[in-house]
Amino acid sequence: TRAPGDLGPNGALIVPGGLGVRRAAANARLIQAIGLLDERSTWVCATSTGSVLLAAAGVVGSASVATHWLAGDLVADHGIAVSKESFVEHGRVLTAAGSASTAQLAFRLVGALAGVSVEASARNAYRPRPVKDRRFARPAPWWRTFGRRSKIEMAHPDLPWLDFDVDAEVVILDFPDD
Repeated sequence: TRAPGDLGPNGALIVPGGLGVRRAAANARLIQAIGLLDERSTWVCATSTGSVLLAAAGVVGSASVATHWLAGDLVADHGIAVSKESFVEHGRVLTAAGSASTAQLAFRLVGALAGVSVEASARNAYRPRPVKDRRFARPAPWWRTFGRRSKIEMAHPDLPWLDFDVDAEVVILDFPDD
């Protein structure tokens, strides 16, 4: 197991949202890890309420972010403005407000990491379908887009976390629901 400061560079840090964001934002170790991973990531992304964690870690600077409509006050508590746009790109920080804009974020990230032709192919192949039964929910857009050929690592704060190779292309932080 490596500490966040021992990791080498990675292509992207993705912080998804979830119901546990309030507790996660109060987790000093997690917020510090996000800050350290930010320094080692070419791209930093958040979906839904994950932007609260980027704001808490000071990752977004003074830029506005997209977030879930219920999390606007949580982002504002950290002195960050919430954009009315569903997808915001500010330099190397990408934020998406919800599931539809998460696909847009994923495609933009694919374009940044693999090139515009791969992004165009991914967009053309993407066929969203409404999920009627959560037991058959499809994986998040970055799993569909990157597929099994790319190295994607998950880290969970309640487990021996950040125990992965230093050359991960994408790091996705996960946290439990409140």
